[in-house]
Amino acid sequence: AGAPPAAGAADADLRIWVRHKGGDDSGGVPNVAAEVALLALADMAPPAACSLFAAEAPVSSATWHINVLDAPDPEPYPGGWWLLRTRAEHAREGYSSQDMEVWGRGGPVAVGRQCVAIYA
Repeated sequence: AGAPPAAGAADADLRIWVRHKGGDDSGGVPNVAAEVALLALADMAPPAACSLFAAEAPVSSATWHINVLDAPDPEPYPGGWWLLRTRAEHAREGYSSQDMEVWGRGGPVAVGRQCVAIYA
């Protein structure tokens, strides 16, 4: 749900379903620690502020942090799927403040914050 990057949207709230290519039904990746696999997915979504752009523009993370809430074994939705949500709370003068969430079967498994530099 939500608009893709460069859609000129009025709202900066994006939800996408993700899983690792080659991952298993547990949401993991063979020979990769579960926490590492989860971190890789948590940083996968484009910043929600990109949905506000009328055209593609470069962005870069200025800060990014995540709190894992459901360790050590968060449970994905069936088939190894996770739901990511990213929302821009504020975007002005070249920066955006973002909230991020990773959801599994039992609810949120990780939450994060990001400051994004916008070069548009």
